Amino acid sequence: MSLHPALSLHPALSLRPISESSARFTAFIIFVNWVAALLVAAAPAIAQLPRQYDVALFENDALRVHSVILNAVGRFHAVADAPQLLYCFGPVTLEGTTGTDACAKDQIVFIPPGSVDLRASSDPRPEVLIAEVKRPPSGDFVSRQDEATRAAPDAYRVLFENDVVRVIRFDMKPGQRTKVFWQAGNDFLYPLTTARIRSTSPIGSARDIELRARVPRWTAGETRHALENTGTTDALAILIELK
Repeated sequence: MSLHPALSLHPALSLRPISESSARFTAFIIFVNWVAALLVAAAPAIAQLPRQYDVALFENDALRVHSVILNAVGRFHAVADAPQLLYCFGPVTLEGTTGTDACAKDQIVFIPPGSVDLRASSDPRPEVLIAEVKRPPSGDFVSRQDEATRAAPDAYRVLFENDVVRVIRFDMKPGQRTKVFWQAGNDFLYPLTTARIRSTSPIGSARDIELRARVPRWTAGETRHALENTGTTDALAILIELK
């Protein structure tokens, strides 16, 4: 039996392309269903994944500081027109235009103006303190014999220094005291613990300072004093001095 002329197949058509197209469409549907099943299965874990946080801590004309807490799968894009100092409280992977690098726990990384991507490494919830240095060095920074790192080395230890900043770890045990020392000011203090400190001037006047964990302090002018930890907890902090 022959087909009606109006129903005849065009000479260029054949049944093979139609069969291959149908197979590809079936395979696509199977793939979509497989992906959908994976998403449904992963939905509870995705819903329970902790959020990433970017918390502004401090800003003035010299410095902008924020704290970033990453999760296990996300990335944070840190971008600035000025140099950035990164203090990693947990292991973090850094990805920039020059490649991939690592920032270990309690390591400091200084990056030039530009951008870098941060993502968690072995710790699923690492915190990174990011300080953007908004103005160039003043040229007034001096190192003196009676400064904190020399007069009170048990409490003040240099972790990092370049021509822009100096980063110091402050650590005082309960009952610990220092000699009188000098600080230039123009510095940012980021307490890691809550502690009570007594500051005593060279003439004997004293005042109590309450350090609260993760609550920053800025000191503009120079000071000369002795410190004593009058509380019951270790006083730990990161001090960033601008040059």
